Amino acid sequence: MKQLLKTNKITPTIVIAMITFLLFSCKKQEKVVQDPPHIIKLEIRGSTVNDTLQFVKNGKVIAESGKSEGEFGMNLMLTLDQPEAEIQIRKKGQTDILATRKIVADKFEQVIKCYYNGETAYDETIILKFKGYSGVHTLQILIDGKVIAEGGGITSYYSPEQVNIGFEPEQKHQIQIRNKANNAILLTKEISGEEAVQNLRFYFDGLKVHESINFPTPSNPTNMLFTAKFESKVNVYNGPIDILFLSGTSTTKLYEHTATNIRIEVPTDGTFTRPIELPPTEPGIRYSYKFVKRGTLSDIPYITTNEVMPIKPESCYRLVNFEAGGTLMADLTDVKNARPTGSLKSTTFLVVEANLKEFFKVY
Repeated sequence: MKQLLKTNKITPTIVIAMITFLLFSCKKQEKVVQDPPHIIKLEIRGSTVNDTLQFVKNGKVIAESGKSEGEFGMNLMLTLDQPEAEIQIRKKGQTDILATRKIVADKFEQVIKCYYNGETAYDETIILKFKGYSGVHTLQILIDGKVIAEGGGITSYYSPEQVNIGFEPEQKHQIQIRNKANNAILLTKEISGEEAVQNLRFYFDGLKVHESINFPTPSNPTNMLFTAKFESKVNVYNGPIDILFLSGTSTTKLYEHTATNIRIEVPTDGTFTRPIELPPTEPGIRYSYKFVKRGTLSDIPYITTNEVMPIKPESCYRLVNFEAGGTLMADLTDVKNARPTGSLKSTTFLVVEANLKEFFKVY
């Protein structure tokens, strides 16, 4: 019995000693298990020109753009055993580093971007869209001295119609518009990367580029205001001209329209005519206008002696899209179409109209 009591006294003493040992053998600031590696979800997106890009971590390729031209995007899971890591960007098959991006361990979802333009790998990019009119002139758009788009003439289209432009933080780029014929710089401005989509809208009047125009409006809201300038591209043009307004029901056979008493002289120096107001017509009646030789009712302003005959009766006409309270501020030019053979042989002189308000609309 005494032996049993002795044993029972020893057992609690041993337990207390073991607990004390465990408590003081683990210091408070030490962790029993070290921090495990962090797993992050990484999205890589961007674009490239001419080269496939590789993304490298700790000397190993973790992702590839998959193509050498255009936009790309991929998602992957990474393990980080340090607070942060560096992702290096290089061309496939090369060791030179184009750029680096940092990722951190304490954020699960992360995005890195790379917009490579053939020279520099940018972190951010914007889309710049072009739309402009330049009459008979072809214009070029430059960024930092490099041509990125070209077009104009009697259309509003540029090739390409938009571009991606890369930006570093706080960076700005210089945009210029240049006349291709004589390399004259018509406009210089800076753009920043603050807006993801930006628009370059402009009009070249033959002397200068306008990014905005104050459009006159009719005094009577039921009328439409009309003003125009004209420059011929046809080699047999024989001006000066008047613009004669007509009216009728047909939308295709404008030569069947009847002349009104509204006529305006078109200046020969490339400036706009005096503005006039067209009153509303009766239901079903449409306005049209025709280029006529100054002071005549029907003579077209072209020397047709050596042209393919007949001259089509629809030559020099243009239908008016009447808009009450609106303004048609038109930059006009012309085109000659000739069919020298066959049963349809003929010559047609066409009016090309650009409504300048359309070039300052942003879609």
